[in-house]
Amino acid sequence: MRQIDWRLIAEITLGVVDQHTYAWSMMWSRLPKAAQYHMERGDRILVSLRSDLESEMFRTGGPRDINLFYPGSSRSPGKTYPQIYSRGPKFPAMNEEEWRELADELAKCLARSRLLINVLSGNVRAPTLDRAINYNRSILRAKMQLEPIAQKQIGSWAILYRDGGGLQEAIL
Repeated sequence: MRQIDWRLIAEITLGVVDQHTYAWSMMWSRLPKAAQYHMERGDRILVSLRSDLESEMFRTGGPRDINLFYPGSSRSPGKTYPQIYSRGPKFPAMNEEEWRELADELAKCLARSRLLINVLSGNVRAPTLDRAINYNRSILRAKMQLEPIAQKQIGSWAILYRDGGGLQEAIL
């Protein structure tokens, strides 16, 4: 039987969680809550994925370390983006540089999730792998959801796809 490196899987998974939290934190005070739906959904998927991976680890005879996927205070908290506080219900429009930065962070989420999918492939059962794929889809949907907002604020949604377009990203 092939040995699974659960510590590597946990590190990659926690890296995805940290990157997701950072990218989502960029939206908290800059975009309306409705524009963050798929990021919130992605967060819920990651919580379930961590739980599934921990169960899979125990089921396959991996380490009996409950802190592997939930390190708590033994791991430094991930970074979050500085928040802008404004008065009133309106959010200040993001400039082109902020949109570029957000697009870069979302691209990092996609890259990390692809790495996780590759590592999980062949090592976990299909429902667990499917959850990781669903997270990737959630980030793609988050980018698509931001297109009309970027179009309205800076006149172009193409900034979200600096690497050549959404179609290439949609292919796993």
